[in-house]
Amino acid sequence: MEQEKLLKALSSGRCIICRLLGEKELNLLTMWVSEGEEEVRKQFYKKKRLCNYHFWKLEKRSTDDTMACMTEFLLEQFLSELKGRDKQQIGAWIKDQNNVSDKNVCPICERLSELERKYIELLVTFIGEKENTILYGKSRGLCVPHFFKIFSFSNDDHIRNLLLDIQKDHINTLLNELKEFIRKKGPSLRWERTDDEKVAYFRAIEKIAGRDGM
Repeated sequence: MEQEKLLKALSSGRCIICRLLGEKELNLLTMWVSEGEEEVRKQFYKKKRLCNYHFWKLEKRSTDDTMACMTEFLLEQFLSELKGRDKQQIGAWIKDQNNVSDKNVCPICERLSELERKYIELLVTFIGEKENTILYGKSRGLCVPHFFKIFSFSNDDHIRNLLLDIQKDHINTLLNELKEFIRKKGPSLRWERTDDEKVAYFRAIEKIAGRDGM
């Protein structure tokens, strides 16, 4: 199953790891939408909450009624925390809250972080086989953040050299497409842009920064 997902990501035209994580993130958000308030309650009592990014992502995928129930529960819990403490206790509690990193407790971020390590390990193993190296070379490879992570993860000099050489090739290809996109910006040449050139600017953004919310 994981091998099939990896092969699909290789042909997506995007960073392989970003594509895999993007699909999983969508599945996790869909689960939150379907479970609604019940999932919010479950995670709240585990002392976990969605980060700002995923809370707004959830809002975009949920109905008004679902979000109303979720936020009613959370606001009631917040009000309960405020009422249950005196002024001195409130100061200490707020200080403690400020020290908590959203990304460390967000259950979606937490799960995606676990999967990211798994996908990196899977890709390193995959690239190690000669026929798969060719497939990887024909893909769009990795964004810069994931290239750094996978390069640091592997202790195999052969794999590292492959990653480095192919990353340089991928960037050169993308640069050429960007240059053609820019060269053909005039009205008389725009229609000559290839499909790859038309999306070169978006691929360049993802190549540099990684996927949205990374």
